[in-house]
Amino acid sequence: VCKLAMVADKDQTAAGERKLMFRNYIPKTEALREHVLPKPGVDEIEKELDEKAKEAIENALKEDNIMTINPKKPNWDLKRDLKKKMDVLNARTDRALVALIRQKIQQESGGVKDDQVEGKREEVAAE
Repeated sequence: VCKLAMVADKDQTAAGERKLMFRNYIPKTEALREHVLPKPGVDEIEKELDEKAKEAIENALKEDNIMTINPKKPNWDLKRDLKKKMDVLNARTDRALVALIRQKIQQESGGVKDDQVEGKREEVAAE
C-alpha cells in the first residue's frame, strides 16, 4: 500500500474532482510520476517562515494586546494554597488578642486577681 496525498486544486474542487498527488512515494510507472510533488528546498521553507514571522510581527504591532497581558506573579500558587491556612490563623490571632484585651481591662478595673489572669493567658497560648 502506497501513501498517497490527495491535494485538491481550487478549480477542481468546484467540480467535485480531486487530483492525485504523491508526496513521499515515487511510483514506478511513468504515468503516475507526473503526479509527484516536488520536494521543497531549504530556501523555500526559509522564505515561507520569514513571511509568517513578518506577518506575526506586523499583527502584533497593530494590536496592542501584548501590552495588556499581565503575567502572573511567580508565587501566586503559594499564596492561593496558604490563604485557607492563614484565614484560620488570623481568626485565632484575633480571638487571642480580644481575650488578652479583655483580661487587661478586667485587671485594670480590679475585677480579676493576678493569679487568674496568668491562668487565662496560658489557656489562650495553648489555643
